[in-house]
Amino acid sequence: MKKNSLVLNLVIPCYNEEEALPLTKKELDKKMSNLMEEGLISENSKVVLVNDGSKDNTYLVCKENNINCINLIRNLGIGGAVQTGYKLADIKNYDIAVQYDGDGQHDINSLENRILINGTFLCLIFLILGIRIYMMTRFSFFFRPFACVLVAN
Repeated sequence: MKKNSLVLNLVIPCYNEEEALPLTKKELDKKMSNLMEEGLISENSKVVLVNDGSKDNTYLVCKENNINCINLIRNLGIGGAVQTGYKLADIKNYDIAVQYDGDGQHDINSLENRILINGTFLCLIFLILGIRIYMMTRFSFFFRPFACVLVAN
């Protein structure tokens, strides 16, 4: 088992996700444990949920399930919640911050692909975007590829 000193902050923005959180936590804990056992991430790596002013019991479910949680007192939107998680990663000097969805929409098994290429960490890459291209309209046909090129350059 190789040891890695890179510390991962897995940012989970949530809004009204009380029903999905227990299952999501179970999946995330299992994946994080596996990555630590394989030596791909540090044992200091954390999952941090950002409760984006939920109207349901999302924050209570976090506390009951021992989920690290930042509780925003009002809804800032997905951008504000993700930014909060990334700011925490910066303040705590995490090496890598990756966003996943609180309802299990993202496949947690793709985590290695988001932070590793052929076993090498993407330390020099500052931003990776996942862009869905399955819904092509007459406007997205032009703008999505244009945006990809613009961001890539």
